[in-house]
Amino acid sequence: MSHSFKTLYLLDNEKFIFIEVKRTGLTDEKDPAKIYFWLVYEKATEKIQRLQFVSMYSDEHEEQRVFKEGMLKFDPQKGHYLENGTHNGFELSNLSGHPVPDTLLSRINDFFSGL
Repeated sequence: MSHSFKTLYLLDNEKFIFIEVKRTGLTDEKDPAKIYFWLVYEKATEKIQRLQFVSMYSDEHEEQRVFKEGMLKFDPQKGHYLENGTHNGFELSNLSGHPVPDTLLSRINDFFSGL
């Protein structure tokens, strides 16, 4: 199956997968919000939610992404997500560069088909 996106980051735990993808084939599109997407895949329900990007920080040791829903910090081995307005957080393994599960690839394709 052909995909209209490239995986940039993939962070995983027993319940969720956080993935950043870049849509490909949008040669005339200049708006980054229509090209780059951070998505959360809930494994139990197989549902995808788009995170609303606010800002990012990057240095040689750590990446940080701020969303309306929470904040994600990660390095090449691990990550941590903290929901806004709560103390609910959880750890993630950074699996960037590993194959994306077929079910998730299918759900992402469905997500982009609905845009």
